[in-house]
Amino acid sequence: MSEALLEARDLTKEFPLDRRRCVHAVGGVTLTVNTGETLAIVGESGCGKSTLGRMLIGALPPTSGEVCFRGHAITGLREKDFSAYRRQLQLIFQDPYASLDPRMKVRDLIAEPLVTHKVCATKDEVAQRVLELMKAVGIPADYLTMRAADG
Repeated sequence: MSEALLEARDLTKEFPLDRRRCVHAVGGVTLTVNTGETLAIVGESGCGKSTLGRMLIGALPPTSGEVCFRGHAITGLREKDFSAYRRQLQLIFQDPYASLDPRMKVRDLIAEPLVTHKVCATKDEVAQRVLELMKAVGIPADYLTMRAADG
């Protein structure tokens, strides 16, 4: 049996409008993603997919419920304690092209998380790792200087 990688227990998110009313964005979601599994959250526009995803990666606090990553509760962690998990959690939105800055070059888009999360110690290491990643997914090195909008 595989290990539970990510678990949500009774996740709820409400956005208050005023003293009496609120928007019920997500209600009572419970799910488990095991190691080696992929989860797709599918639904019509406005049904709470992005809100649920943001709660799962700790970018939005739930109104109630709990999220656990590899058996450790991450709901309500302080920023400094959460940083150890941030590198390991990623959302891929419905329209991945809307997530890319069309003015950025391909090499810079790939390098950005490496630099942000201090995966590489030097600029040379970043450049080498970008090339390795491009090769691993079949992107020719010719694309390094192309802008996302050009692809």
